[in-house]
Amino acid sequence: MGERQEKSIAACDMLAAVRRSVSEGRWRSVLGLGLYFSLTTFVIQYPSHLPEWTATLGPSALPISMLPVAAYGGAFAVAAALFALRQVVPRGRPYFFTMVAVATFGIALTAGTFLVSPATPVVAVIMLWVGLPSAGAAVALLGIEWMRVLGTLEPDRAFAWMVLSSSEGGDIFIGIDLVPPWAAAMIALLFPGLSAACLRYPPSRQAALFRHGMDSRVSVPWKLTITVFVQGLVAGSVQVVVEGSRTVGYLNIEALAVVLAALVVVGLVAFAHFDFNGLLYVAGFPLIALGCVVLIAGGSLLWPGLLLEETGNRFIMIMNWTLSAWIIRQQDVSANWVYPCVLVAYLLGRQTGVLSGALGAELSSAIVAALLFVVLMCSVLMLADPKKAAGWGGFRMVAASANLKDEYAEACAVTART
Repeated sequence: MGERQEKSIAACDMLAAVRRSVSEGRWRSVLGLGLYFSLTTFVIQYPSHLPEWTATLGPSALPISMLPVAAYGGAFAVAAALFALRQVVPRGRPYFFTMVAVATFGIALTAGTFLVSPATPVVAVIMLWVGLPSAGAAVALLGIEWMRVLGTLEPDRAFAWMVLSSSEGGDIFIGIDLVPPWAAAMIALLFPGLSAACLRYPPSRQAALFRHGMDSRVSVPWKLTITVFVQGLVAGSVQVVVEGSRTVGYLNIEALAVVLAALVVVGLVAFAHFDFNGLLYVAGFPLIALGCVVLIAGGSLLWPGLLLEETGNRFIMIMNWTLSAWIIRQQDVSANWVYPCVLVAYLLGRQTGVLSGALGAELSSAIVAALLFVVLMCSVLMLADPKKAAGWGGFRMVAASANLKDEYAEACAVTART
């Protein structure tokens, strides 16, 4: 079979997976996952749309956007520690009800700052320092449950879910950014409940699903965690640039970037037949680096660079979710371990980026240039890894060969040791 014919088959397989995700009644789950992505974007990025006088409220002059991100990462770290040390996997209706209630409560408190007068900043401090961490922690725990479900899917189906749901999440935010920030917060109050209501575990496997991975050795996938740390480093630094410039329509730019990233990744997977190394280090990281270059060259015109950087960031996010789902499925690893490991690395990178950007605001161009060097160097080092062909990096997302599952099993087995 020729290479062109293989690529044609791969493209057809990808389109068929997308069609099955909708036609087999999974549209509800795809919708819920898309709402979760919208919720995550809102909780992390919304502080940049709060009233200007709230930007540095609290005991330090650091950006207030660090609050939900820190709580988000803290919740993941606690979940991973509980599993690694005690094999604790929370479940049950009270747990899910609490997640939804806390997330909704946190968003409501955050939105309430629009009703607070600048003359009473103490009230706003209390609302933000309770609301933002509450929302961040609850949203993190909800994400683990969505990853648990995603880890039950076949490779093409998991990828199709990610493409459809991330695009949907971007479309939702394009609409939300058209309304005032306080109205956007009112809409976002519905997201936790709606997303959780769409979460469905396979009925015949529900008990086994929560025990999945308890008998496996706990190990950190270092290559993947380093990758997402660098991704987060850039995202955090760019976040400071956005908050410092009060960029108008940033959420709209980010939403558009999600849709563009989904289109690009489908093209590279289905038609160019890229493997994981190619997707992450030949396409994703260079796209982020190109965004950094445009940010430096654009001066006060930020949106072209932001659009490119966010497209690369969301591109890598889609691949990280898909790869994490397959590590869970093929290597018998718990969603309470592998997904928190990946996200904690991303958030540590993001917080490092926020701190470096906040402490060196007057050196913004130099910081962005340094990030450009780090991203490109990471790409070169990862691609130069002599073990890259033996690990997950050399595996193609959609393969036309008959031994598709065997290849995935082998690739994911190596992943657990790298």
